[in-house]
Order: sequence, then C-alpha cells, then structure tokens
Amino acid sequence: MDETVRNSILIVDDEPVNVTILTEILQPDYTIYTAKNGTYAVEAAEKHLPDIILLDIIMPDLDGYEVLSILKKSDKTGNIPVIFLTGLDDESNEKKGLALGAVDYINKPFKESIMKLRIHNQLKIVNQLRTIEHLNKTLEEAIVDVEASSHAKSAFLATMSHEIRTPMNAIVGMSELLLLENLKSHQHGYVRDIHVSAIALLDIINDILDISKIQAGKLELSCVHYDFTLLIDNITSMAQFLVKSKEKKITFKLDIENKLPSCLYGDDVRLRQMLLNILSNAIKFTEEGSVCLAISTTDTCIHFIISDTGIGISQEDMPFIFDAFLQVDMKKNRRQEGTGLGLSITKTLVEIMNGTMNVESEQGKGSVFRITIPKTLGDETLIYQANNNERTIYAPTAKILVVDDNTINLNVACG
Repeated sequence: MDETVRNSILIVDDEPVNVTILTEILQPDYTIYTAKNGTYAVEAAEKHLPDIILLDIIMPDLDGYEVLSILKKSDKTGNIPVIFLTGLDDESNEKKGLALGAVDYINKPFKESIMKLRIHNQLKIVNQLRTIEHLNKTLEEAIVDVEASSHAKSAFLATMSHEIRTPMNAIVGMSELLLLENLKSHQHGYVRDIHVSAIALLDIINDILDISKIQAGKLELSCVHYDFTLLIDNITSMAQFLVKSKEKKITFKLDIENKLPSCLYGDDVRLRQMLLNILSNAIKFTEEGSVCLAISTTDTCIHFIISDTGIGISQEDMPFIFDAFLQVDMKKNRRQEGTGLGLSITKTLVEIMNGTMNVESEQGKGSVFRITIPKTLGDETLIYQANNNERTIYAPTAKILVVDDNTINLNVACG
C-alpha cells in the first residue's frame, strides 16, 4: 500500500463552529469532507467513501443514531468506522452508540491532543485492514495464476506425453520383432540397445504423465481380477532383464513364500509399476553385490521388501527422497539417468492403495524399502480354468478390430 496517500474524514455536525474547529485541527493531516445534517451525511458518505466519519449525535431531521443505522445497512458504507461527537455525558447514550456499531466517542468540548490520538488509532486500524485486504487480493490473484499455470502445464504434459508415446510404442514393438530375427551378433546388440533405450524413454514419459495426473488430483486406480503369481513372474523376468542389460556383476535374488495367493483383486498395472520403480532404482544404484525381492502375505496384507547392497542414502537426504524431480546426492549420482519421479509416484500409489511404505538406508551399505498393501482376494474363475492341475489363461476365441492411423503400430499389434 502507498503510505503517502492521505486518509479522508467526513465531519458531520449541525453547528458550523464545531465543523470549523475540527477542520482547522485535522486538515493539515487529512482530506476533509463536511456535512451539516444527517441527510447530507448519508449522501456524502456514499459519494466520498471516507476512511472514517466523525458524527454528531444531536441533530435535526436525523440524529446520529439514525444516521449510523442507515450507514451500517448499506454495502458501500457499512464498514466505514464511525466516531460519535457528543456533549452528552450519560452512560446510556454511549452504550447505545457502541451497540449500533460506533467504534469510539469524542466528547465536547474537544481536547485536541486526545481527539487526534483517537482518530489516529482508528485510522491505523483502517490502514492495516486495507493492507491485509490488498495482500489477500494479491495472494488470491497469484493463486489463480499458479492454478492456471499448473493446469496449462498438466495439459501440455498430458498432450505431449500422448503424442510421444505413440511413436515410442512403435519403436519398442518393432525392436522386439527385430530381436526375434536371425540377426548377426553385432546387429542384435544394436537392436537390443535401441530396445532398452526406447523402454527407458517410454518409462520416463509415463512417469511425467503420471506426475501431472497426481498434481491435478486425477490419478485413479483401475481394479480388476488378476493372476498374482503371473504378475510376480513378469516382474521377476523384467528385473533379471534389467540386471543383464546394465551389464553389472550383481545377482538378483528372490525370497518368496510358497503359498502366495493365486488371484487378487486390484490394480495390477500400478502394482507392477510400483515394484519395478523400486527394483530398477536398486539395480541402477548398485554396482556390486545383490538386489533382493522378498514377498510374504498375511490374512489381510501383502508385504514386499526390496533390498540392495548399493550406494545407500545419506541421513540428510532421507527426508527428500520422495520429492518429485529430485535425485538426491547429485554429485555422486550424476552419471545415473532418471527424472527423480519414480519414488514420488510409487509413494503416491501406495497411499492411494491404502498401504504403507518406509525406507531404511545407510550410505555405502545399501537400502531396504518395505511396502505393505491390503490384500483383496479375486475370483479365480475370471482368470483361468483348471486343466490337469495346470493354470491356463482363459482367452475365448474372439475377433479383434485394431484401429490405428500409424502403420507401424498396426504391424506390431497384428504380429
């Protein structure tokens, strides 16, 4: 707020001499408006919107109490503070005025120093409230701008992620087909590198899309009945592939109890994403030793423990490991690719699933991530049919129409 702006005062009194005295005293410091009766006072208040009103009580036509009641009922003038001017010394008059909404009293005859202090104190409150109102308005405008910017960013990320994923899926699919061909050794290596890099880039794009959904509050679960053991086989195969693709001398260990539930109900895609996020991080930051996935169940929960013998996390970095777009200890990890979104997304997914997640780590000795999520049993008949004690994925013969304007995608989908 501009402190050089002069406050304004409306003086209302039917005695011209009182108006003259007050004007002479206050005019050097304030902008002064005057009114000689109650009717003019209401008109002047609505026209000038003064910062404060000095209002005489005893006046013809409308007295001070009536004027105050009218002012308080108006949206324009209802918040203007009113100080009564009075020669009355009856306590009941003061109570009546304060009950109607007056903020103070100034007794006649005027004591200049006391009067100035009373007016100054009330105007100080007015200016403070005005400053707060201005700051609140500025903050509201800033919030609107931030929300608009965030919405635009989320929309941009979602659009671009979708547009980029289409050709990336084609690259992944075509490279998979090429790996099945009878290629020469060095050609196979080139295609494998293309395939691994494409998957890594696709994962980054998916992470960016997920974090934009999280920030927009639109990340939701898609729950289905799924084969839990098949999911674990898939995750294990992917983890073993990651270890091999990194060409590191580390071993991937499994510690899985014998009696895992065969069928669960939940979002298997997000569960796979969560576990692979933690496993890929463990493999990425482990140069030697091992990475282990342990799975156990209780009547109500499934427990996952991912441990590694990698570089670990320092205690000062631990509070920040779930922050989006942050990879802790960048000096040591500068050679490792990644957006820093995996752990943030995983933490959010665990919370959406009503689960818990905690981390124990010691720098130079490795990390242990523990995830617990509620267990909801699924209907096995919806997943597979028993056949000679073997599980057979139930896929009834069906005709599928594949629609895509990208010829490469059609070739990949149709084999």
